[in-house]
Amino acid sequence: MYALIGFSAFVISDSCAKWLTSGYPVLQIVGWTYLFSFLFGVLFSWKMGGLKRTLKTQKIKVHVGRAVCNFGLAVSVVTAFQNLPLTSVYPILFLAPFIITILAIPIYKESVPPINWLIIAIGFSGVMIAFQPWNNSISIWVVVAFFTTLCISGLSLLARPLDEKETLLSLSFYPNILNTAVLFPYVLYQYGLPNIYEMPIFMLAGVMLTCGMTGVASACRITRYAIIAPLHYSQLVLVFTIGYFIFNERPDAWMICGSIVIALSGLTLALSDKKPIISEH
Repeated sequence: MYALIGFSAFVISDSCAKWLTSGYPVLQIVGWTYLFSFLFGVLFSWKMGGLKRTLKTQKIKVHVGRAVCNFGLAVSVVTAFQNLPLTSVYPILFLAPFIITILAIPIYKESVPPINWLIIAIGFSGVMIAFQPWNNSISIWVVVAFFTTLCISGLSLLARPLDEKETLLSLSFYPNILNTAVLFPYVLYQYGLPNIYEMPIFMLAGVMLTCGMTGVASACRITRYAIIAPLHYSQLVLVFTIGYFIFNERPDAWMICGSIVIALSGLTLALSDKKPIISEH
């Protein structure tokens, strides 16, 4: 339930951001989303380990690194949503487990069995099927979405050193407070207040962002990633449903088939991995 709520919350937050891109610049969306995510986390901090214990962290450098990755993720993913359909962005985001597996080799000295390399290759082939580069040129916005995947991978890899001594609140608190402190004053000065009637959408995006980070992290702390992985790819169903009914997106057969290949490959890779990995999108 934690994982299902967390992954679904991420999709809702992303959908709110995409909705807002029609009337607001990227930095304004990111700035207000971070602010509401931070405020929501503080409001319910007593349920997520407490603010006092969170501030006593011994791993501030790791949290700062995650904050940088989270900022890059937020800006790049909203930019991607501004220029691509939801149903085109998410297949790229689903490459994160493959990127994590590859980056864990030099960072954590992990070994990858030959069968896993085959699964990774099949997963990347799903992107080729979805976007057909032999018929269409890859746009800069696809590259931006791929950069988002790298940021997601960075968040996941930097989450590994954060053991149970760190509070659940810390996983969202430090990225939110650092990026809010840096970005929000500029956003407020440069753009002013959003339309009052659209403020609830900003609030929903922020609340869902905190729910997503907390829900997925909670799930990863109490069970193996192999159990959580199938729910990760339930996002695909929700993304295609929201894309169809809210944004009038009609992905073609190539995009659907490529997405399925990526999802099945990622699921197979996760089920073959006995070590838990905290995936955050």
